[in-house]
Amino acid sequence: MEKEKIIELAKLLYFKPTEKVINLLLDEEKKVLNGLKQIDKLDLSNAEPLDRVDEKLEDLKYLRKDDILLSKEKMKENQAILFKNSTHTKDGKIVIKKVIND
Repeated sequence: MEKEKIIELAKLLYFKPTEKVINLLLDEEKKVLNGLKQIDKLDLSNAEPLDRVDEKLEDLKYLRKDDILLSKEKMKENQAILFKNSTHTKDGKIVIKKVIND
């Protein structure tokens, strides 16, 4: 990236970068590009492609055991904690702001 491009982008964001900031950005860009060059050196000829990032199954012994069935007492305790931490409640329910189509 050129110095002029950094200044142009900064102006679009209403920033006025100093020479120090511009030089820091250019140095960071060099570091990132050098890091990517290091990745290009990896031999991936024996690596199989994944359909998803989480495709590989992990050892299940590291996962926690969830208590599926909670006692009514435990459920009321959890509910009390939630209501205590919530600032907006109505009719025994926690009210949250609508975020879709808002």
